[in-house]
Amino acid sequence: MRRCLLIIFVAVTAAMANPEITVQLPGQATMDFVWTEPGAFTMGMTQAHVTRLGVILGGPFITDDRAAPETTAVIDVGFYLAKYELTQ
Repeated sequence: MRRCLLIIFVAVTAAMANPEITVQLPGQATMDFVWTEPGAFTMGMTQAHVTRLGVILGGPFITDDRAAPETTAVIDVGFYLAKYELTQ
């Protein structure tokens, strides 16, 4: 148990010291990552946002179920996230 806690402590300490890392990939490619802290954030849109966006765009704005309603998402554990969006 102590060894596991030590590994977790070292990993978290390293992440706090290095908010950005670069990973070497095969073929001399690299990929950059940034540390993402745990916490809560709001995602989605309220009905007022949907209506206002429709006014801005000059017509009704239709969303799918993923965009509304507004909800709070919680990330319990920090993690490294790719710094740049990947495309095919």
